Amino acid sequence: MTTKAEMERYGRILAGCYEGYFVKLHDDSEVTGGYYIYLVDDLAEPTDGGDYWVADRGELESFVESSQWEIEWLPEQERRPASPSGSVPTGSLRSGGPGRPPVRRSRAVPPTPRP
Repeated sequence: MTTKAEMERYGRILAGCYEGYFVKLHDDSEVTGGYYIYLVDDLAEPTDGGDYWVADRGELESFVESSQWEIEWLPEQERRPASPSGSVPTGSLRSGGPGRPPVRRSRAVPPTPRP
């Protein structure tokens, strides 16, 4: 099962790659021409996270579909920024945890879902 991509909104990944993480899809077309997919393990006190970048809306939809995500999009009032600036932390990251590939910046196809 996949979930429709909703922009600029936090959602909890209920199934698929990075199950249990939070995701936010960001339209960065005015700056980079593409879209960011931000991932973080916790909104209030993140300890792991990262991002992916895709070139266009079609790649974004394909990324979400191939990740086999089922996402519960959070209501506006439940959104909490992961940092004082409101952004998800990025940069050099640790392993994605047991059974998860490392989260890192990439234009590559998303990791293969866990069985």
